[in-house]
This record gives sequence, structure tokens and C-alpha cells, in this order.
Amino acid sequence: NNINGEYICQINIVNRSTIKLNIVNKVKDFINNDLPIHLYFSPIRKTNMKLILSKSTELGISQLTPIITQNTNNEWTDSDSYMKYIIESVEQCERLTIPTINNPIKLIDLMNSNCINILICKERPNEGFDERIPLLVALNTSLNQIKDIKTGKIGIVIGPEGGFTNEEWNIFDKISNKIYITLGSNILRSETAAISSISCASAVWE
Repeated sequence: NNINGEYICQINIVNRSTIKLNIVNKVKDFINNDLPIHLYFSPIRKTNMKLILSKSTELGISQLTPIITQNTNNEWTDSDSYMKYIIESVEQCERLTIPTINNPIKLIDLMNSNCINILICKERPNEGFDERIPLLVALNTSLNQIKDIKTGKIGIVIGPEGGFTNEEWNIFDKISNKIYITLGSNILRSETAAISSISCASAVWE
């Protein structure tokens, strides 16, 4: 329940609608180790999407939101249907918190995000001018802001398999708190970019 920690319990009563437990002893107190990271990602094929959800959870993500883009190549079903992957990963890595998974939003809705900064993965530089900065530099700056004010989240945006369109880049340009980032010289798959970004955030936050 994100409050009381972890307990060993003995099953007392089981029926169709209720399970009652008797507490045997407390294993550990509640500690919130969530990363202040909100991952925005475009739905991809189910197997690869499962990888994003499960590995993001293991790495400590606190919030996930699918974004629908022009090149999104997979429909997003009800968010509850994906919670089983998240719950399995929570149990595997012994987290005491469950990340929030939101219903899909349109890309333009990112303009209403309450994140302190929105880091947008950009595969290629603009012609004649590279406005991107390395992910680790952006994370250091942004996460230090959160440590100073002791609240807030950083948004990380991962594009679809076909990338963002010129129209969508124009929308990003209008977001005042966006930072274009690079993950290196190689073009990464969506799931690789997501896991790589969150792994770096975990290392910086620690």
C-alpha cells in the first residue's frame, strides 16, 4: 500500500471475493526508491512493449504514459491489461511500490505535462546545427533541480519505430521546457532507447 512495508503473513480465510491474512512478522520497512522519471513512449509490438514495461519497472520508473503518434504501429488496449507485466516485475525486483501506467495521450498533450523538464530523444541533428546534448548531461542538470526543490519529475520521450514526423518535431519545438538529447551515434530500437535512458537516470539519481 506504499505505506507499511513488507510482511510475512499466514493465510487465514480464502473465498471468492476475500483473502484474510494473519501477520506473522515484518520483513522490512517501507522505503520509496522510485526514480522521479515519467516515461512517455509510443506503443510498439506487444513482445517489445512488455520489455519496456517490465524493465522500466525493475529499474525504478515511477510513471509511464503511452503517446499516440503518426507512426505508432500498434494499438494500445486497456492499460489494466498491461499491469500484469508490471506486477510481475515488481515482485521479481522486490519493489514496494507499483509504478503508475496512464491511458494514452496525444503527442500535443505533452505541452500540458507537469514535468520539470522533458527530455526528447532525437536520433539525428538538425542540418547544419546540432542542438542535442548528451543524455547524462541533461539528466545531471534536471535531476539536480529535483534534488534542490525536493519534488517533481523528469519526462523522457521515446519515439515510435518509424520516428517522429516533421509535423511532430514542430510540436516539440513549442514545448518551453523540452531538452533534445542524444543517446549516442547509433540509432536505437524503441525498447533499447527506453531501457538505456532509465538505466542512466538510475545511475545518476543514486
